[in-house]
Amino acid sequence: MARRKHKIRRGRIAERGTVSNSGCIAVVGTAGLIFFTVVLLLSIRTASGIADILIFSGFDALSLLLLLSANWRIDFDSNGFTHRNILRISRRYSWSDVTKIRLFRSGTETDTLICAGRRHILVDSFALGRHPFLRLLRIRCPKQYERALHRSRKA
Repeated sequence: MARRKHKIRRGRIAERGTVSNSGCIAVVGTAGLIFFTVVLLLSIRTASGIADILIFSGFDALSLLLLLSANWRIDFDSNGFTHRNILRISRRYSWSDVTKIRLFRSGTETDTLICAGRRHILVDSFALGRHPFLRLLRIRCPKQYERALHRSRKA
């Protein structure tokens, strides 16, 4: 009696989806912005030293950047992807526009840098929905992805 060979089933590749940052980033950014703005206004009102004002202004700016990073998003489909940066400026790219892919490994996490022309798009390891996008990127841009894997193994 011959043994049956089992076919290896692979999951369906998502042809459409969204990669975005977690909503927790917006909450933390909003809380930090409110807190450091209040502390900054209190330090200005009490005539604190210039160093205190500069330090609280810096933390206020970092909180604002954290809040703005909630706007970052990638929408992808079978024709390409649309990248929206933190200032909500959108640009559309086809899969053939991808010129280079770099993988940055740190421990068990991997960040992916996608170069499309002169634009660089960073997909962080904590972005929601990144796995279907990276699977589709691997299928649509195999040459660039294999080069990136080869480079990351060398390092």
